[in-house]
Amino acid sequence: PYTTLFRSPGNGEEPGSPGQLAYEPVGNKMVIKDAELEILVQSTDIAIAQTNQLTADYNGYIISTQSWYKDGFKHATLRLGIPSASFETVLNQLRDIGLRVISETASGQDVSNEYVDLQSKLTNLEATAARIRDFLNAAKTIEETLTVSAQLAELEAQIEQVKGQIRYYEGRSAYSTVTVNLVPQHP
Repeated sequence: PYTTLFRSPGNGEEPGSPGQLAYEPVGNKMVIKDAELEILVQSTDIAIAQTNQLTADYNGYIISTQSWYKDGFKHATLRLGIPSASFETVLNQLRDIGLRVISETASGQDVSNEYVDLQSKLTNLEATAARIRDFLNAAKTIEETLTVSAQLAELEAQIEQVKGQIRYYEGRSAYSTVTVNLVPQHP
């Protein structure tokens, strides 16, 4: 569930142009979006160039490319990282690169609840680590210091793991993955 928001003109863009459209999640949902398109093209090289330019125009990046010849015709697969706010717009423009879309799949995974749970877990782990640091400062013997240090090290490892998961969700929801398979038209 997405809403289309229109920004007011005045930045030199025509109303309804790609720069005027922004797709934002409804209710601050965090969604990981992926799509795969198989497109029949007249020229694989031209379609690769257009796909690369489109990706750059929307501040995306190329994750990987692969090209090969089959029966004397060049095929290619490109994996793109596209800012999620431009996901639908880029898909629409990719469809126009070729003669026709052979197949298309798109999916979205709502990870909002997992993200909120991870943030809560991180807050709790950091609070516990702060209390354990207080115990470490108050330790009177080497044995107490070693025991408390071991617990603190374990908590800090958990904290880093949770932070890594949070960064993963933030990155994956900020950039969508689009795989474009280019199939040349045979005469």
